[in-house]
Amino acid sequence: MSPDANHDISFLERLLDAPGPSGFESRPARVWRDEA
Repeated sequence: MSPDANHDISFLERLLDAPGPSGFESRPARVWRDEA
């Protein structure tokens, strides 16, 4: 795998691991903002 693909997979894993039930999306949003 390319380094970019590894980074993308790592990001998706962090996003999926961030708990974010409806109404409490701050953790997944933080992961998303950090990536952007």
